[in-house]
Amino acid sequence: MLIDFASPAAPRSIEADLCIVGAGAAGIALALNFAGTHHSVCLLEGGGFAHEPESQALYEGSAVGVPWLCSLHDSRLRQFGGTTSREWGGGCTPLDALDFASRPWVPYSDWPITRNELLPYYERARTIFQLGPEPFEDLALLAATIRQLVPNPLGFDPATLVNRYYLKSPLNFGEAQRTALEKARNVTALVHANVVDLEVNDAASAMTAVRVKSLTGRTGTVRARAFVLACGGIETARLLLAANKVESCGLGNRHDLVGRFFMDHPSGPVGTVVASEPERFIDAYDHSYHWARELPIYPTLYLSEAAQRRQELLNARCRLVTREAVEVPDGVAAFRELLDRARDRRLPPNLLLRQLRRIGRDIGHVAVASARRLAGRDAVRTRLDLEGVFEQAPNSASRITLSYDRDALGQRRARLDWRLTDLDWRSYRGLAHCFDAELRRRRIGYLQISDWLRSERPEVNSMLGGVAHHLGTTRMSDDPRSGVVDSNCRVHGVANLFVSSGSVLPTGGVAGPTFTIVALGIRLADHLKRRLSLMPQPQAEALEAGDC
Repeated sequence: MLIDFASPAAPRSIEADLCIVGAGAAGIALALNFAGTHHSVCLLEGGGFAHEPESQALYEGSAVGVPWLCSLHDSRLRQFGGTTSREWGGGCTPLDALDFASRPWVPYSDWPITRNELLPYYERARTIFQLGPEPFEDLALLAATIRQLVPNPLGFDPATLVNRYYLKSPLNFGEAQRTALEKARNVTALVHANVVDLEVNDAASAMTAVRVKSLTGRTGTVRARAFVLACGGIETARLLLAANKVESCGLGNRHDLVGRFFMDHPSGPVGTVVASEPERFIDAYDHSYHWARELPIYPTLYLSEAAQRRQELLNARCRLVTREAVEVPDGVAAFRELLDRARDRRLPPNLLLRQLRRIGRDIGHVAVASARRLAGRDAVRTRLDLEGVFEQAPNSASRITLSYDRDALGQRRARLDWRLTDLDWRSYRGLAHCFDAELRRRRIGYLQISDWLRSERPEVNSMLGGVAHHLGTTRMSDDPRSGVVDSNCRVHGVANLFVSSGSVLPTGGVAGPTFTIVALGIRLADHLKRRLSLMPQPQAEALEAGDC
């Protein structure tokens, strides 16, 4: 059942077995795993079913520290489906085994769970993301298919650079799962229900309710046996820090860890490949996809586990991107985009008409480019750029705090202080030198390393930026002195409060985090199904007039 809390007919007081705050990928996946069970679930979303500027403005905040190319406002969406409602990357790859391990050269790098423990939940996440039947640990046939599609492998040493491929989910997550939640009789999903307070008992040892408010001024209460914060790495920390009526430092923050260890996946240009036969690189590693078993497969290169251990570097991956060395005529660019969209099966009618108009206005250049392509000659010269995506070292100084500015609901806004370490900068340079060394070893070219990587610590005016993967602010650890949640994602010291978010990741690896977030959410759902009936019933309060 889906309800607009801003409507006068919506209930102001709700009781449920489970209350989930946030209807992004994590919250929706958690609710889906309870659909059809005997447990009642209330799913809260602050935004609506589509983008609304007024709701989105609640995400405005400030950023200091290392320049961060994503603003707090633009790097996430406040609407049903969360940030996956926008055209997201869709990459679905599990974290590597080394990402879970304790690495002596990476501080705070140990997880309280292993990758093997998470594998069954990765498999279940495949169904949610519509990724096909092959398990991640048995992709030999799929790999053979891909090798046939990539005709010119360059023979990089697997002890340094590893060929990998990732699957892409076709889903707009919120839109795809909305119908299933609407049909679930035991799930009540409220939109325009912004959580403005987390209420706890006198000892702050258990949550009792969440207070919600719409931008139209309606207020209400949700009481439950258990609560899950599933609203991302920034907003989850913001809610916990703001819940300071009983615990002055914020809920779950007795060891000053809430908001700390903020991580993203720093990304930036590593260099330009200089080679006598650039088409070999384009055929093998250009960041376009190949179709294998009706799924789009994207080639990429990872820094091997052996190289990470040998040089004591963070995890990293890179991709080769072809860029035009000269300006491309508008009609040619429109024609190429049209082909790419058609191949990716994402060609809405309005885009088709718009691109055809651009092609028609520039038909001369399109005809010349097509003739050159048919003759086996590129329409324009291309440049091969190497782009890197990097793991960020856990760093307690990189953090979310609360500013003194307030939003339209009266809540203090988030403030991000993004910090990098010497290990981060050394890892960026390490990937560049590994790639260059492999090119020279194979005698097929060299890497012209980007200027910004040549300085020792180029924090100011660098080419580096985040990619809006908000991780680490309520990190997982069985020791409350080094983490906010335990191995079951329960907030230390609060018996019935849990977190389902990228914020629980102790380390970030370099895989897109959404797939891991959903796998952890499915694991949490299994845990809660076993525990909910043992938790106390919510304590009702007197209903106000008009409540139902």
